[in-house]
Amino acid sequence: MCDESRSHGVGPGRPGNSLSVTIEQTALSAEQVQFRWRWSDSDYADYMVAYVNGQEYRVFNYGETYGFGAIKTLRADTSYDITLHFYKNNVNIAQGELHIVTPHDDTIAPNVNAMLGNHTSTTADFEVWSDEPGTIYYMFVRDADFNVMPNKSLIMANDPRIVRSGQLNVTADQRKQVLLDGFTITEPGYWTLYLVSEDSAGNISSIQGAGFSL
Repeated sequence: MCDESRSHGVGPGRPGNSLSVTIEQTALSAEQVQFRWRWSDSDYADYMVAYVNGQEYRVFNYGETYGFGAIKTLRADTSYDITLHFYKNNVNIAQGELHIVTPHDDTIAPNVNAMLGNHTSTTADFEVWSDEPGTIYYMFVRDADFNVMPNKSLIMANDPRIVRSGQLNVTADQRKQVLLDGFTITEPGYWTLYLVSEDSAGNISSIQGAGFSL
């Protein structure tokens, strides 16, 4: 379907027969809803008009009895009634409805923490957690091998200076163990586990670390 800027010249009205339309929400964020629709007649309508809370939103052209669409520029934490009106010869022949409530617009980054447990020249045990559900990314390195503070891209990269790295899915305040082994520290220095946390909205924490010296 594509958007058409022309005016269709008629209001939503009511359908002229008993054709049924099914609308299914496929994705929802604080700013938009995506949906798919299907209606019961094998004859094609000329176009479809979406209304949001009674106001005309867009005119769609299409050539099928099913399709996909999106309503954008919505507000967070808001209730919306969306109706799709199908027209043939400028007569509203069918319509369907969808009620949504947009979620909270999450722009707050999570807080991530790490605590050092037992460690030797061949193993290191850490406990990590985040105050929001999401994914924790971590890497274990010798600080002397880096002249800048690691960032998320580096934490997720396959850099030869990284002794160990990985990621964990966590729920809020769920403490998980990171047990690192299979390596041997042969050079003195300070060794650190760096980590960041990313929540489901894509907000990324500041980098935290916990480490030890040998």
